[in-house]
Amino acid sequence: MIGRMIKLKMLLIVLLLAGFTLPASARVEFWTYGLQDSRVILPAAEDETPAAEFHMRYLYPMRGADTPLLEKLRRQCARSFFGRPVDSPSRALMEERDSWFGEYEDVCAEYDSNIGVFAYRWSMESLMSVRINEPGLIVLENAEYLFTGGAHGVYGSDFTVIDPRSADTVGLEHLFPSSSVMKLGPMIERKILQELARRLDDNVSRDDLLTEKVEPTSNFYLTKKGVVFHYNVYEVAPYAAGEFDILLPFSEIRKLMRPEAYRRWAGR
Repeated sequence: MIGRMIKLKMLLIVLLLAGFTLPASARVEFWTYGLQDSRVILPAAEDETPAAEFHMRYLYPMRGADTPLLEKLRRQCARSFFGRPVDSPSRALMEERDSWFGEYEDVCAEYDSNIGVFAYRWSMESLMSVRINEPGLIVLENAEYLFTGGAHGVYGSDFTVIDPRSADTVGLEHLFPSSSVMKLGPMIERKILQELARRLDDNVSRDDLLTEKVEPTSNFYLTKKGVVFHYNVYEVAPYAAGEFDILLPFSEIRKLMRPEAYRRWAGR
């Protein structure tokens, strides 16, 4: 039986009213809940102490909209971040922490000294932020990083677009009829290849992509210029290429959009 040494390095639950500076015209004010912790289970080896690091930040809509809309917006934010409704953000964060440390403890229980300490240095970060907060549009970003041993960690971002007038999320189906969605793929692919060539400073071809064809992702967000499709590492290109934010300007996709969606978002 491996002797266990559990040392709680840091436990920080922060509630900040001014976690983000919002525009004066913003309808919604967010409070920030954060939990940062680390856990050491295995003894130090090779002059290193393997540990599991945990860091999560969640944004809770506090005020700025009518009560029914605010409650609905809270549910949308919770589903976006936790994948489920939550009654207490601080308790939900601690549940996520305990689950993460539980997985780490299970792995450490089968410790193999031949693998090396590096495989037992875990890190998990999930940080929610407000990308856009305006009276007519809210865009939330959840940036994640995960390392559980191996050559490198994996990172990425997930976006949630919310119409604050109704507190409903906005999906591709709200912007484009089904007949138009697949027409976006070739437009996106062309821009990805252009960006890939710029980053790698080399001649690239379709063979450099990891997918047979690029399809519009549901992971997108809106700006005043157009629709931005976000592709995380490995989704369309090798890890070294990084993430892609592909903007399709409203001027290029106007005929593909639902007329009411174009009027609503392009004229914002």
